Amino acid sequence: MCVSLILACCGSSVGLRHASTFAQDPQGAAAASPVAEGEAGGTDTAPTEASNAADVERFDAAVRRVIASLESRSRYRVDVSESWILDGDRQSSGENQFQLFGWHGGPFELHVGDQGKGQQTLQCHSDGTMLTRVLKRSGETIYSQTQGTIADLLDDVMTETSLRNSGLDLLFSESPAAYLMTMASDVEFVGTVELPGGRADHFRFNWGGNKSNQKQVWFAFGEAPRMLKVVSQIEFLADGAPHTLRIESNLNWMAGDQVPEEPTSLKLPADANKVTDLYGFLLEGRTRELVGKQAPTVTGQLLDGSRWDLSTHRDKELVVVYFFATWAAPSHAEMPAILDFLETVEPKGLVFYAVNVGEQRQVVEAFVKAQGYRDHPVVLDRDRQIADAFGVTSLPSVVLIGKDGVVKTAHVGNTAEVRASVREAIEQLLGL
Repeated sequence: MCVSLILACCGSSVGLRHASTFAQDPQGAAAASPVAEGEAGGTDTAPTEASNAADVERFDAAVRRVIASLESRSRYRVDVSESWILDGDRQSSGENQFQLFGWHGGPFELHVGDQGKGQQTLQCHSDGTMLTRVLKRSGETIYSQTQGTIADLLDDVMTETSLRNSGLDLLFSESPAAYLMTMASDVEFVGTVELPGGRADHFRFNWGGNKSNQKQVWFAFGEAPRMLKVVSQIEFLADGAPHTLRIESNLNWMAGDQVPEEPTSLKLPADANKVTDLYGFLLEGRTRELVGKQAPTVTGQLLDGSRWDLSTHRDKELVVVYFFATWAAPSHAEMPAILDFLETVEPKGLVFYAVNVGEQRQVVEAFVKAQGYRDHPVVLDRDRQIADAFGVTSLPSVVLIGKDGVVKTAHVGNTAEVRASVREAIEQLLGL
């Protein structure tokens, strides 16, 4: 899915990723470099000699015109094409697609992703009263339902994260004019430029008072004021290294006659899985649903080439299964603390397996050697069958299985709290 979700604070998602997730106003980031002028596809006219107060006043007027124009329409449609580039120790880039339909009175439809490419997609649908969020991925449909309209669109963590820096997050917050004027600081009117959607005022400002998070917007004026483009540039530190994320979103507005008069009815497949919270489900998966149940019967191959069968420990030892990946920093940042603890309990009846999810043998071998996993066995789960059997969607995840084969605890993340909880459960089961 072009939605990214989750490089979450407690782990990294096996499922969705989106460059916008990086844009968290990181602490300690270097000051952002200004984005070069003239990037809008035209040439800005020279700005007038205006004071900062005049720039702010012009920005405020432009924002209010756009919001008033949007609210005056009986129905609307906006398609957003977003491209992002992340520079750092490794450069990556991608594209996202958004499509929003709105009708007077509250109903709306939001589509995120490109289903035609077989990617994961997010859809939000409201009949004016009930708000349904639907995630489709790998042939599976997951959905949640709450009371709400478009004013509640960004109240959900997953939706807010998916729309962040797309421009839709600015226009469809609960009070967009107040939100923009509150979050924008050091506003500068750059000039006017001719864009495909019309002649537009170009503004540049810092977001949330953070010089490392800079935005530029282009507001078209005239008979149909609207936002045409948003560029965000964020500088931050990750794993001690500087990174720069640049996101450009172009908004294409459709005329009213190009929007259906009535919203389409939402149809969910019979096997759709209803959850309370999509974000929580993606973060935690179904692993916690296994607590109190028999662990899945899984087999695999150890890093040394021998066969692994989880069931061989039934009625003999406790088993800790630790799901990790080399790219998920939380998977290994605290591994020394885990290994030190395991050395004190393994002789008393506990077995530890580190299950690598989705990576090549060579990569895992190099990582294990560098991290000092010592003699602890590593299981290769190249095709993710073991992770799927346990419902793992985020890394790292840890599962404790009793001698009776029943899952005793399951956690996402590798925090001190998680380790303390697992340790307490182990000590109780071992009678320590």
